[in-house]
Amino acid sequence: MTLSLMPTLAEQKARESIDRIASAAANVAGALNRIAHLEDERALIKPRAVKRLMENGAATSATAAEKIVEQDAEYADHRRKQRDAEIAKWAALASYEAAKLTAHLDVALATQSAGGAE
Repeated sequence: MTLSLMPTLAEQKARESIDRIASAAANVAGALNRIAHLEDERALIKPRAVKRLMENGAATSATAAEKIVEQDAEYADHRRKQRDAEIAKWAALASYEAAKLTAHLDVALATQSAGGAE
């Protein structure tokens, strides 16, 4: 009996699927980092928005401005970016889960084609 050091096509596919998990995990980490960064920025953007609303007469006090802060264009744009980042996070998490399931299936198929048991 001769042992082959060359991976089978199924084994190669399984290894590539496992590598995709790491890539997908990096995408999740990037999405979470983006969310954290935007949340940190929000703490700087919101007070500026409140000040602008008071200066242009849209609100007569900081409390009133807080209630209508979404009307400020810069703040509204920032909140849109935060919503987009949340959507990207969920897409990255879904891709990560899909990569894990695909790798699990590919490893099972590689094991089966090699004549082993799972």
